[in-house]
Amino acid sequence: NPTFFAVKAFGNVVSGELRQELLDVGAYKRFLQLTLEDDNISEIISVKDSEGNEYFEVPYLSQDVIFDQVPNYGVDKSSVPYTLRSRPA
Repeated sequence: NPTFFAVKAFGNVVSGELRQELLDVGAYKRFLQLTLEDDNISEIISVKDSEGNEYFEVPYLSQDVIFDQVPNYGVDKSSVPYTLRSRPA
């Protein structure tokens, strides 16, 4: 019986520390730009407001819908593992 083993896999990865920053945005402002305290950032993983609403990066400002993969638990799940759910962007 081996006491250790190696796994080889392929995919996109990001290395770093997870950090959280809370910003007070205040009243609505068109095309608001915010400055983060830390300048050594490789990726923003999520943006949420105080009510739990999540915001997403979209390629065009006119895009107001995104699609999420949702596991399919129906009888056809072997051929259709996921369905799409639309959400406001």
